[in-house]
Amino acid sequence: MNSGFNLRNYLNVVAFIGNVLASYLIGARGVGSAESNEYLSLKYQTLVTPSSFAFAIWGIIFLAQAAFTVAQLLPNKRGTPIVQEGINDFYIGTCICQIVWSYSFGHEFITLSFLAMVGILVMLIKLVKSSHQIEVQEESTLDYFLFRFPFVIHLGWIIVASVVNLNVLFVSWNAVGIVLTVLAVLSLVVILSVATYATWWIKADLTIPLVLAWAMIGISEELKDPKQSIVVQFRDSTVQGVRFFAGFITLVLFILIAARAIKTYVKMKSLSGICGSKSDVEVTVTEKDEEDPSSDYVKV
Repeated sequence: MNSGFNLRNYLNVVAFIGNVLASYLIGARGVGSAESNEYLSLKYQTLVTPSSFAFAIWGIIFLAQAAFTVAQLLPNKRGTPIVQEGINDFYIGTCICQIVWSYSFGHEFITLSFLAMVGILVMLIKLVKSSHQIEVQEESTLDYFLFRFPFVIHLGWIIVASVVNLNVLFVSWNAVGIVLTVLAVLSLVVILSVATYATWWIKADLTIPLVLAWAMIGISEELKDPKQSIVVQFRDSTVQGVRFFAGFITLVLFILIAARAIKTYVKMKSLSGICGSKSDVEVTVTEKDEEDPSSDYVKV
């Protein structure tokens, strides 16, 4: 579908550039009176703060969204339903909320930063849900990585970031150790629940549970050699207990992911033998989806 540029195409570019600049200048460099994310992460350390290596996922997120920003300008892509109706203005809203988060967190307006994080989460949920309602005939792998993956991986990490930000909020309120411990454990339970739901009851790929498993690895590794603020505030048994729980959740998530992937593969192979073509397989399994929300079809 060839069409001219519209306002949404231009605003997607502006939103991406603005988000990158805010994330780098405020979050990474601490320009002006802002503190860097690294410094504030140490200042507001929690039991569920992942190790620094886990945050490398932002590199993938920004690169994927850079590819989307360019791709949605192409003549045969800029007017497509996935861009105009699926992604819609939700990406622009996501970037605006993330810019607000960068500013508020960098200036230690922690409550405002948490609200901005919730805004990011809501925008991404709406984006992913909306884009998955757009039916695409024979979607290529390239199209998936250009128009779906950048936002699914972002959503996965923002789920983790929202949980961490909530814990940071309580730390900023000087909550007592027992409250922070209970909150940390509940946070891990929430992540496990969301990952299980995303693995078995959402017609999407396995990106979200994989991202959540990555975060669990980061949390477990961080608590192997916790920061001094954690050592001072919590008993070693508490820290190791949370670390063990995070490691256990990681194992459970990988088992769930492997089981879902194997079951989907077997089902697709079985249906391909019955139906013949890939499109027939997708139609058959999609019909099954309407009857069973936990069907094996992973739509990409």
